[in-house]
Amino acid sequence: MNEAGLQQIRRLNAADQALYDHFSRKFEAAVDRFGRRRMAAEVGRLRAKTAFYYRYCVGDTVTANNSQIVRFVNTRKYNAVCRFLTNSELSLTAFLRAEQLKRHPGSVYGNGTAATGVASIGGSTAASSASSVSVPDSSAASLASSMTTGSTSADAAAGESSKAAADSSSHR
Repeated sequence: MNEAGLQQIRRLNAADQALYDHFSRKFEAAVDRFGRRRMAAEVGRLRAKTAFYYRYCVGDTVTANNSQIVRFVNTRKYNAVCRFLTNSELSLTAFLRAEQLKRHPGSVYGNGTAATGVASIGGSTAASSASSVSVPDSSAASLASSMTTGSTSADAAAGESSKAAADSSSHR
């Protein structure tokens, strides 16, 4: 691309770039306050937890036109955490909106402007274009709790499975 084309792109994207720069500086300042090493450790823990749940819950992915993941195939159909984590993006959005409405009834989603359909999650309804999905209240509460404590019953079950596997391999 020639210099005139680059200048035109810069002019057209000036507002987007200013917005990005503002929030990038804000984020970097927050990371500095939090601590770069501490942030790196937290990112490592998040990546490890994501990899763990992927290995534990996901058997396969279904794609569209071999280009993007459409959904994850849950290998543990009776595990509430895995069922929750392998929900489609639209189902998860419906769940999060339902939780938001419970906690903040006057929020933007409480005014009906975002509604195109209704999804039932944990006994409540949420505005969404998603198809209906049901997640028991106790499962949602367990997952929400795990997000703050960092562990779930699936962690415990997987830990027991890992321990049992390690024990059995050491007896060979």
